[in-house]
Amino acid sequence: APMPQCFCAAVAAGALGANSGRKRKVLAYGDSLTAGLYNKGDNFAAYGHVLADVLAAGGLATEVWVCGLSGLTAVQMTKRLPSKRIRDCTDRIGKGIQQILLEDSSFDLALIMAGTNDMSTSTNAAAIATSVQSLHSACHELGVPTVMLSVPPNELLAQPPSAEEGKKLSEKQVKSARGRARYLDRWTNTNELLREWAHGAGRTDGVVLFVDVAALVPYSEPSPLWEVDGLHLSPEGSKRLGEGLAPLIAPLL
Repeated sequence: APMPQCFCAAVAAGALGANSGRKRKVLAYGDSLTAGLYNKGDNFAAYGHVLADVLAAGGLATEVWVCGLSGLTAVQMTKRLPSKRIRDCTDRIGKGIQQILLEDSSFDLALIMAGTNDMSTSTNAAAIATSVQSLHSACHELGVPTVMLSVPPNELLAQPPSAEEGKKLSEKQVKSARGRARYLDRWTNTNELLREWAHGAGRTDGVVLFVDVAALVPYSEPSPLWEVDGLHLSPEGSKRLGEGLAPLIAPLL
């Protein structure tokens, strides 16, 4: 189905807040972790689906529109803000975040989770953070407040070996360990820059919440929350993320 894809659940008649008025509208934007890609890209289980269900169960009728562009970096998303058609690496078709909001001005909130695909590039933390910030700014310029989700954890964040352990590694293992150390630094620094901006200048512009994704779906190996590739959330992981976000998002709607 073309993206953004809408998920909405009916509110039970007896639910608290069931008569609270109009239906809310939320955009969930990002990469494959927003799309809920699993099973090597053959299936999708978006956290937005569960988010809509949990909000409805709490009496808050909400449409959650999901656009997860698999394989795209935040840098690429920023360059394609006004794009009417973006084909991702799974051949699904989405749009630039600016274009989505220009076509439909009725969104109450946008949730943005991007940056994972930038981590394995040569882009530095400051440039990655600036790109993610630009996605938020595109929403703010159109009057839509945003929630910033941190760059999620993954298996590449394993702590590098100690000096003693390093003595026992082969040349190939040493090179791999150094690469992981650089990845960990980039991930840590990017998220710290995003947190600082979200709580500072970003809050002034329209960021209403910063969410530490690692606190909601921590990475461990093995874990039922993560796919065996160590990068993507399993359906259970996406479900956990949607359930964890719902009580944080509800007061904002």
